[in-house]
Amino acid sequence: MVDRNVRAGDADRERAAETLRRHFAEGRLTPDEFDERLSAALTARTIGDLSDLLADLPPEPVGYTLPVPASSGSIPARRAAGDRRPAHWRQAAFGSWLTASLVCWTIWLIVLLSGGAGQNLYPWPIWVSGPWGAVILAGWLTGRDGGPGHGRSRR
Repeated sequence: MVDRNVRAGDADRERAAETLRRHFAEGRLTPDEFDERLSAALTARTIGDLSDLLADLPPEPVGYTLPVPASSGSIPARRAAGDRRPAHWRQAAFGSWLTASLVCWTIWLIVLLSGGAGQNLYPWPIWVSGPWGAVILAGWLTGRDGGPGHGRSRR
């Protein structure tokens, strides 16, 4: 059993918020109750605070316990150390940037090689890939996306 006085982490609060959303969608909470409880869940400090918000609602399916402290190893250490974005988000962001950049540069190259651009050699795709790539790189360098400084807290 989890100690009610253990500090709640972001993963714990999000799990409670998802549970509240499900119960609201199923009609167990009024809009006012949902708003009040969701706000309380997102600012909860302890596991006990989260449990109290869900005490009068039907329990989760068998095999699911709420909440699980982040310190239990249920989330990667990197996220517990301050990185709030999961690894798949970073991969998707980089993959989207790479795909969009390749498409733009390919179009530019095809137009250039087909002579459709005339003498216009202006590399317009840099305005797509440059700023977007800079944002991704800055997040990586500052540790907000799991880069070299990933152990630093964002607070």
